[in-house]
Amino acid sequence: MKTEELLRNTKRIVGTEYVDYSREESADRRRLLRRILSGSKFSNCTDEQLDNMTAERLPGGRYVIRDIDNYDWIMGTSR
Repeated sequence: MKTEELLRNTKRIVGTEYVDYSREESADRRRLLRRILSGSKFSNCTDEQLDNMTAERLPGGRYVIRDIDNYDWIMGTSR
């Protein structure tokens, strides 16, 4: 599965249904989100919180993060 798809959705879309990610996909998704969120106010999120967040990559390496309260945040990554 592509990285963008993992970050953009909280569940996998199969046809017209939403299906939970596999354990491996969930672990990859959390790892990616933790990397994006490191050093921000969201750096100490629980797995449950991360599972309910989405991220979409913007040009220039920034991301729009939608948190569990449905707020959008623009985050940059330091590399």
